[in-house]
Amino acid sequence: MGLGLLPTHSRAYSAKTHKALSDYSAGKYDDALKGFLDSQIENPTDLTIKYNLANTYYKLGQFAESESLFQSVATSSDRDLAQKTQFNLGNTAYQQGKLMDSLKHYESALQINPNDEKAKHNIEFVRNEMKRLLEEQKKRQQQQQGQNQKEGSSGDQSQ
Repeated sequence: MGLGLLPTHSRAYSAKTHKALSDYSAGKYDDALKGFLDSQIENPTDLTIKYNLANTYYKLGQFAESESLFQSVATSSDRDLAQKTQFNLGNTAYQQGKLMDSLKHYESALQINPNDEKAKHNIEFVRNEMKRLLEEQKKRQQQQQGQNQKEGSSGDQSQ
């Protein structure tokens, strides 16, 4: 479930943005965050900067911030950006334990790009995880019912 930055080669970005991209690539996510935040101040409506900022928050484990920014980019008219954003929303939802949301986002990514093998893999992965968790829950309920029945029958005393 990987994330990737969008390149900025097609636009004239500030040195701050290029430094932030470099810091992100080097795994210096705190520095990248500062750079992308500064870049966002300069270009508050730039969806590529928002997307890259969301990825940085994700790498820092700040999933709520990441999700919020990805949501603001998800309806982009740029199909490639929208697809990558839906995929990353799936990752973000998964990290927060929101398996149904995760599944929906991966499916949305797959609708935009039916050839996305990573989205197909993640859909299968999340479905299997959901099945596993459901089976665990059923086992716990059965064990609890068995325990309750044992306690109920041992509590009967005759006079």
